[in-house]
Amino acid sequence: MKSFLSAILAIIMIIVSLASCSNETHEETSAETTLGVDETTAKPEKPEVPLNQTINIMCNTLTEDFVKRLVKGFKSTVYGVKVNLTVVEGGSDAYSEKISADVLGQNGPDIFIICDDHFKNTNDYIENGVFADIDEINAIWDYLHWDNYNEEIMNYGIVDGKRVMFPIFYSVPIMIGMKEVLDAEGIKYGDGVTFAEFADSCLNSSIPTFRKPIYFHNMYRYAGLDVIDEKAINADFEGEKFKSFMEDYLEFFPDIYNGGYSSLSIKSTGYTDTLCGALLAEDMLFFSFNHADSDYCNIPVFDSVITAIVENGNTPVITYIPSVDGKGPATTIEYSLAINSNTQYPEACMQFLRYASSIEYRADDNYFGHLFVNNKYREAIEDLYYGEELDVSSDYKKREFNFDYEDIDKEILDQYFAILDKAYVPEFVSTQALTYANSIALQVDKYGMTLDEAAKEYKRKLELFLTE
Repeated sequence: MKSFLSAILAIIMIIVSLASCSNETHEETSAETTLGVDETTAKPEKPEVPLNQTINIMCNTLTEDFVKRLVKGFKSTVYGVKVNLTVVEGGSDAYSEKISADVLGQNGPDIFIICDDHFKNTNDYIENGVFADIDEINAIWDYLHWDNYNEEIMNYGIVDGKRVMFPIFYSVPIMIGMKEVLDAEGIKYGDGVTFAEFADSCLNSSIPTFRKPIYFHNMYRYAGLDVIDEKAINADFEGEKFKSFMEDYLEFFPDIYNGGYSSLSIKSTGYTDTLCGALLAEDMLFFSFNHADSDYCNIPVFDSVITAIVENGNTPVITYIPSVDGKGPATTIEYSLAINSNTQYPEACMQFLRYASSIEYRADDNYFGHLFVNNKYREAIEDLYYGEELDVSSDYKKREFNFDYEDIDKEILDQYFAILDKAYVPEFVSTQALTYANSIALQVDKYGMTLDEAAKEYKRKLELFLTE
């Protein structure tokens, strides 16, 4: 099925490419035209913008609220561009099937909303040229200025030299603990510590580590594991790095795939503080966030936990789940945008990307709690928390930063922003490929297969899948 989809997508893209040879807009951005322009004296001529541009966007019910707010903000700011939003009922599978079917019928959306949980086969679309080269379009319109964005996060969207995805939200696997407890238990954490060192120290303690269990495909990203290479069609599931990681993971969360997920969660029942009572009572090592938390990486939540720790007479520590190689905090790209290479309205699509990555958008919509790619917004947030005067650019209408915040100790802020400064983006792995690694944990945990047997079987299955 995968090979059939890839073949059809490839044929469609060839047809589109041939048809575009007579299209004036595409001619002006072709390789020959671009190379023929002296960039010191001229830029590609901007084609005439069509009247009544309409762009189509599709999401599912799980991302509906976020996408609707984004579209609403765009429509209130940008005039002359209409947006048709289609919400696909059902889960991620229904959404993926609908997107694939529409692309095959050349009716795909103009803007793709990419989230790893709900857009599972991103790599197929990249390989088959469904996503446009954003740099090529921006060379005409000059709407996106890369100094405005986090370069490390932006590089995630570059594949084989083309910028095919535009990340807007990301996260880091933040954890908060109490220094006195962590020191007494001999817990290793922070810069230079590997996941194995962290895991071994935690598992030697009698205190549970996390507030909530974490499914393997999420932990793979949080720890920056890099054993799947989709381009090279290789999965090193039999190597020591993967096996060591998997052993630690299954010891952290025994029976997670055998109906025991709920029993691994630290319940708030019985604690005076319903948010972090288990941490204060030393019934867990870290107050941690998992992928399902809407307040992931949101400082006001940290403030509540940190205040509770201080009032409890302890010293708060803010840190992160270490990566397998000790490189630092591995980011997870939560939401990216991509432009359909077959869109009739590239200028309108670029306006949407510009708004979605603007400080103006975030000043309007503070609901979504992940980290934002815009550097100017990050600087404004830091000014607010450090008590500095809010310094905003004059090139947009100043709006209220209307999220709640309280005074946070400078030392804690320094810890937090130092983590963000060290964050890196691991090699991209599509969700489809990660399901095979996830299946290894499932087979070992639920069905009693040995790790070696499961690793060998799913290495073969994944590599076969990638080859088809």
